[in-house]
Amino acid sequence: MAKKILVILLGLILVMIAAERVVVLEIGTGTWCPYCPAAANGAENLAYKYPGEVLVVEYHYGDAFSNADGGTRISFYGISGYPTAIFDGVVRHIGSNTVGLYEPTFLTRKSIEPPLEITLEKTYGELCFAEGTLTATIVNVSDNNVSGKAHFTITESHIPYIWQGQDILHWVERDMLPNANGEQITLEPGDTAVLERSFVINPSWPFYTGTPVNCELGCFVQGDSREILQAAVIPLMGSLTAEVTQTKIETEDGKLHPWVTADFLVTLQNTCEEAWSSVSGILRTDDRNVTVTDSLGSWGAAEPDEEVCNDDDPFTLEAGMNCPDGHCPEMTLALDDGMGREIEVEFRVFEPVALAEGAAVAFSLSLPTLVKDKALAALSVPVACDVELVLLDASGRVVKTLFAGKASAGVNIVALAFEGIPDGAYFIKATCGNYTRVEKLVILH
Repeated sequence: MAKKILVILLGLILVMIAAERVVVLEIGTGTWCPYCPAAANGAENLAYKYPGEVLVVEYHYGDAFSNADGGTRISFYGISGYPTAIFDGVVRHIGSNTVGLYEPTFLTRKSIEPPLEITLEKTYGELCFAEGTLTATIVNVSDNNVSGKAHFTITESHIPYIWQGQDILHWVERDMLPNANGEQITLEPGDTAVLERSFVINPSWPFYTGTPVNCELGCFVQGDSREILQAAVIPLMGSLTAEVTQTKIETEDGKLHPWVTADFLVTLQNTCEEAWSSVSGILRTDDRNVTVTDSLGSWGAAEPDEEVCNDDDPFTLEAGMNCPDGHCPEMTLALDDGMGREIEVEFRVFEPVALAEGAAVAFSLSLPTLVKDKALAALSVPVACDVELVLLDASGRVVKTLFAGKASAGVNIVALAFEGIPDGAYFIKATCGNYTRVEKLVILH
């Protein structure tokens, strides 16, 4: 019974946190329109300033990007002047001289408590990220019945295209699932609707960029009064993220020495939201004591949180004549997953840890995956060393240093404090000398 109550309470907490309004900005536009770049820039400023809080959908008229779904929405709103920006279906700004009103309008709409919570999840086809299923879980969190039409969108950004002094297009409406008519739903207080839509990223779209990473998936519910009640938006593919968790120099003692050339292995931890099928990398260093003579490496498939090594395709390092014994140079690794996602990871070559004979303690970090204001972490280290625990947000930015101090060989219990940190998903990165571990956690106050 206690477990059931805990699950119910946790569900209520998640609903309370998630039921924040995502504003929908729909724009009628065209590449022939000399006033439309202002609207495009206004939408871009909003999306980058408030990531995940606004769903932008740009319906093109009379150009190469127009389609039947966009035409249906343009007719639905009776748009005749371009650009026309419509916030949540009810606030309309026409022309380029109204762009200054975009952010105040967004903030006003954002402050209105939504009657619905929408959670989006995606699953991919067996062979690629370009097809799959989008699932929307829609919950009535109000005290009244809620009716409206559920709409699903696919938009594409970063499309190279020369138009009106611009060279790129963002949030182009590519498809509505299955069309622009929507599906009528009615929910009583506390009721849930689960809707599924199959999606395909169509390579025949005009000027398609060739990679699904530029696409976003959206959902919104529009009431009979045309007011959009709530929305949600997720990237089709999350960002490529990875951590270097181990390195190995293929010498007898695992160290660099003057005039020695050796294979160099790097272990990566997949910290993405989804699996990758393979990753390639280019290694470089500015350290004058070391030359990267084979800079190309590759890693195989890895599930989220899984570690994988490039032992089948290692790098090669050559130490110069003045290289100190055991030198640990700083390196930069440029990673590419072949899907349009790239990242650079900076790290220092790990110094081998000399374990006492028979020692079985490895470097590891264990902590709860769901925390509130405080938590305890178990940190295991093979030898006494200085340890730092830092909290990272989803983009890899350091939010807070949680602990910095000395750790004894064996298991160390570390108290962590999360007061004042916004709710959300984070990473904890533990560094012990040149060793690193990364673990995910969710903060819910």
